[in-house]
Amino acid sequence: VVAMVFPDGDRVISGGFDQRAIIWHTASCKPLLEIYHVHWVTEVSVLEGGAAVATITASGKATIWSTATGEALRSLRGESARFTDLSHGLMLFPQGNLFATFDAGVAVIWNASSGVALRKIADDENYIQGIAVSPGGDVLATCGGGEVAVWDVASGTRVHTLRDHAASSGGKRPRMRGGSNSCFVVFG
Repeated sequence: VVAMVFPDGDRVISGGFDQRAIIWHTASCKPLLEIYHVHWVTEVSVLEGGAAVATITASGKATIWSTATGEALRSLRGESARFTDLSHGLMLFPQGNLFATFDAGVAVIWNASSGVALRKIADDENYIQGIAVSPGGDVLATCGGGEVAVWDVASGTRVHTLRDHAASSGGKRPRMRGGSNSCFVVFG
């Protein structure tokens, strides 16, 4: 099961093996909206201050949904076959205007309102197993192959490769943990 709290704190979205994403009212613990999928839901995220949510299913389909109606607003697919499977993860940028998805050696940064892919970051050296976004939204970290690659979001350029816990990034010392399916980077 995956979940995320809405900015207002009054709602939570969850998703899981039952092929549903459910928006819950936190005080009553009652479902407000159920969104049915063909495959199990692997990731959820709250977008646009809570007006929309994004889901990714095990099939690799990423969809943005209206929280008012439950209607699909748009499906997210890349421009070539390499970018069509987005099933591994999704990370909302702190400002809420962008989010990133990833699979294999590619992370894609999307405009949350339009659903347009703004930038593709290809890591030709490692299979991406996780992503993290800095609090300012200007740095994206991808984890894989025992390394963390640090990327400038604006240019899509790799600025650092962290191979041990003592590496430094732009004057900030990231602490990192990676696993078979995870990435955790703390910028501070």
